Amino acid sequence: MAASCPSLATEWTTAEDGRSVTFKLRQGVKFHDGETFDAASVKYTIERALALPGSRRKSEIGAISGVEVVDALTVRFLLEAPFSPLVAQFSDRAGIMIAPKAAEEAGDRFDQKPICAGPYKFVERVPQDRIVLERFADYWDAAR
Repeated sequence: MAASCPSLATEWTTAEDGRSVTFKLRQGVKFHDGETFDAASVKYTIERALALPGSRRKSEIGAISGVEVVDALTVRFLLEAPFSPLVAQFSDRAGIMIAPKAAEEAGDRFDQKPICAGPYKFVERVPQDRIVLERFADYWDAAR
């Protein structure tokens, strides 16, 4: 979970057969809209990335065959076959977690005002000119 996987996940384990990876999530993380980051939001984000027409993340995480919420801060990814690059994929764009409520409300326009969980929140995008961000005061590691 980027912004980033090693930041939002505190630990992970791979099953002995390599066909699932279980992540323990950091407690106290908030999305830019104030909603709580948890295993259900991870499940939403990944399932959306796998199902969204034209998803640019699907090829990076396509080995995932299912997502299970084990508890509020534990999520398990089921894999078609062992896929060792999964953690590396989550440390990049495939691991950017999005706020489910905001994504549902925005629909196919979510990319116009994304709500995520990183240290900077979206303010404005002017195509071919600039993207403006501002520091997110409630970021879990704001002191750094």
